[in-house]
Amino acid sequence: MQTEGHKRDLVIGYEQGSLVIDGWDTSKQKYCHQVVYDKRTHQHRAPAYCYRDLITHLIEDKVPYRDEARKYEKIDASLKKEIVPRSHQSSALKAWEEAGYRGLVSLPTGAGKTILAVLCMAKLGRSTLVVVPTIDLLNQWQVVLRSFFKLEIGAYGGGEKNLQPITASTVKPLDLSMGI
Repeated sequence: MQTEGHKRDLVIGYEQGSLVIDGWDTSKQKYCHQVVYDKRTHQHRAPAYCYRDLITHLIEDKVPYRDEARKYEKIDASLKKEIVPRSHQSSALKAWEEAGYRGLVSLPTGAGKTILAVLCMAKLGRSTLVVVPTIDLLNQWQVVLRSFFKLEIGAYGGGEKNLQPITASTVKPLDLSMGI
């Protein structure tokens, strides 16, 4: 409970696709314009996609907070073997880095999107969920990921429910309460 003259700590949580933000001060609205007050729960909420921007701005402005939404983890994503990217992959990797590690890749079949994704995963060293539309692609991704990473590669789909720091999954909705 908040007392007169004492602000509650800012706590960021995650619930069914949205960020739940306790202790939100409306003067912080510049961090995420999508933060709205939920009268049902008496909490502020924002779409989950605002997470990165919100956290980045809080860190930059040295605003104290407690992050209970973060589920990704840092991992040793060092590669088993070197990848020498083609020039268009190097350009795409550079553009992705310059865009704050965000982007959309659109290349024709065989142009190396999967290898580019492996390079991105290795660069960030964070747990990763690769979502694909079919079991065949899930299996293909597992083979590629196993060939490059020293980690066990998980699978979620086609009867498998093996969640690992790097997991390939079909688009069937996941039970994220298991924590990835």
